[in-house]
Amino acid sequence: TLSLHDALPISLAISLEQLGHILYLQEDPACLPYYQEALALAQRIHDTAEEVVLAGSLGNAYLTVPGLHDLDQAQHWFQHGLDLTPQHYRVGRAKMLGSLAGVAFQRLQEARTAHQPESVLLDHLNAAIEGYQQALDLFSPHDAQNLATAHNQLGIIYSLAGDPLRSRHHYQQAIKFDEARGDIYSAGQTRYNVALLLYRHGQPSDALLYVRAALHDFERTGPGAAQDIAKAQDLITHLETDAR
Repeated sequence: TLSLHDALPISLAISLEQLGHILYLQEDPACLPYYQEALALAQRIHDTAEEVVLAGSLGNAYLTVPGLHDLDQAQHWFQHGLDLTPQHYRVGRAKMLGSLAGVAFQRLQEARTAHQPESVLLDHLNAAIEGYQQALDLFSPHDAQNLATAHNQLGIIYSLAGDPLRSRHHYQQAIKFDEARGDIYSAGQTRYNVALLLYRHGQPSDALLYVRAALHDFERTGPGAAQDIAKAQDLITHLETDAR
């Protein structure tokens, strides 16, 4: 039972977390001390649920804020959040597994840039695939948003791995779930990625079908998708020119 003695630290921890989140959205490294102070308060009163939330926030900060970028720290905090999440809370565990997969994917990208050995790339690739697949297995079949995200990430990863069949399968699943939740813009982005995938693998006619469908999605989205519309039109022109 929550006591009056605990109520103030909980309220303060949540306020600190919210301040940290505002700064995080601005990619400001100053978010870190707010998250850390909120975490210390949550740990002091043994508020495990809030500690899990803050572990995820710290992981995201270390993963995405340029001034804080540290994949080891990001992995540490996502793993900490996963370790604290009960087995029966499938959504929470799935999100942490997806976040850990995101760290592995970032390691893969950085290893590619650094021209690291193929064995290192393969380890990161397999870790990313395994993490997103584990997340997929835990999400509810009705959780369209999280399923779309995980499938899209797997589509990207398999594309990088040179496996167009698996990549296209996951992209198509992402499109299905995006449309199920009415996210036409994301569906268009994924269709555009499928078009690029097909073009790279010698299927320009199928690529043209996908990019035309992507253009239709972007046009339905409205003025906010102007850059995407121009990008899709450029690819259509390129494919049509090649087909002549």
